[in-house]
Amino acid sequence: DDDDLFCVVEFSTTTDLDAEQCAASYTTQTYTRSQLATLNDDDDDTTAASGRYMVTHVGACGACSSLHDLAVYMTVGSDLQRQATLCGAEALRGQGDDQPGRDCFRTTLGFSPGCAEIWL
Repeated sequence: DDDDLFCVVEFSTTTDLDAEQCAASYTTQTYTRSQLATLNDDDDDTTAASGRYMVTHVGACGACSSLHDLAVYMTVGSDLQRQATLCGAEALRGQGDDQPGRDCFRTTLGFSPGCAEIWL
C-alpha cells in the first residue's frame, strides 16, 4: 500500500564538508512505515538523527524525488500546470519527436533529465 511507503532524504553525517559539498551529500530512499519508525533508533549519540532524515512525500521515491526536482516544484508552484501544458504543446509540435518537450521541461522549468522524461 502506497500509504505505508515514504520517500526519505538521508543527509550525510560527514562533518568535514563545506557548504558546496553539503548540498550534494544526500541520498533518497523509500522506507516503509515500520522502517521509518526505527531510523532514529539506529543512530548513535554522535549523529543528529532529527536533522539527518527528511520525509519528502508519501509514496515510493521516483524519478522526480531528488532535492533538485522538489525545489523546481516549490519554485514553479501554482504555475506548474500552465508551464507543463506549454511544454506538452512543444512536444506535440515535434510531430513524433518528443525532444522539444523534454528540452522545455529541462531548460524552461529546470527538471532533471529523468524527471523531464516522466512529465512527457
